[in-house]
Amino acid sequence: MQRMYAKAPVLRAMVTHARLAALITSACIVAACSSQQPYQQLPDVARLPERLLNKDEQQARIVDMTAKQRAKETQAEKEIEETK
Repeated sequence: MQRMYAKAPVLRAMVTHARLAALITSACIVAACSSQQPYQQLPDVARLPERLLNKDEQQARIVDMTAKQRAKETQAEKEIEETK
């Protein structure tokens, strides 16, 4: 009967080092890729040309946009039915 207990800690250490090396390599690749991408420039809220909407105006715009979407969906359904 062979003693395989001596190999287990060595194997475990090798697997741990391999995982660590893979993690470091992937982190370096991600860092290199992200440094080449241009940053998204967000507009400065303080210098927006139009004013921001208050809660009531936001809700009114949402209702209006929802109504327009429903009207477009209804129109599309009618056109689909007409082509059948």
